Amino acid sequence: MIVRVSYDDEAGVWFTTGGDIPGLAAEADTIEALVKRLPGMVMDLFEVNGFSFGDDIQVGSEISLEIIAHASARVRLPVAA
Repeated sequence: MIVRVSYDDEAGVWFTTGGDIPGLAAEADTIEALVKRLPGMVMDLFEVNGFSFGDDIQVGSEISLEIIAHASARVRLPVAA
């Protein structure tokens, strides 16, 4: 299952921006901290909301989270002499 995350320069946090899991909303100071939080949050969402698992995912099985991150940076180029 895909989870998309982005970095907010102004707030200084990584946050979820979408993916295959409706209702997943999380943020953390580092991408490592966000990745660590996601499995527990995903399990909670599946339990609370009773999402259908589909034919290939059974209750009690393990699912893979593919975390796709996006960050951007700005570079000021020097003025030519």
